Amino acid sequence: IAPKSTVTTTLAERLGDPGAASGAILMVHATVGLAAGFAPGASAVVALGSDWRGRACFTLARPPLPEPERPGR
Repeated sequence: IAPKSTVTTTLAERLGDPGAASGAILMVHATVGLAAGFAPGASAVVALGSDWRGRACFTLARPPLPEPERPGR
């Protein structure tokens, strides 16, 4: 992670505490951002934790764009 260029978004500050649904909500938010093109990069990291030592982390990445069709191919 590059500290000067990494964008940190805390969706929880806007939603409140969704509890156990946090991971699913963050996954959908990141997936929509990557698919729609409003995410600031081509990948996202979701890190989760709980008060009871449970931890999880996963990454999502935008699939590579297909090469444009070229006439005569």
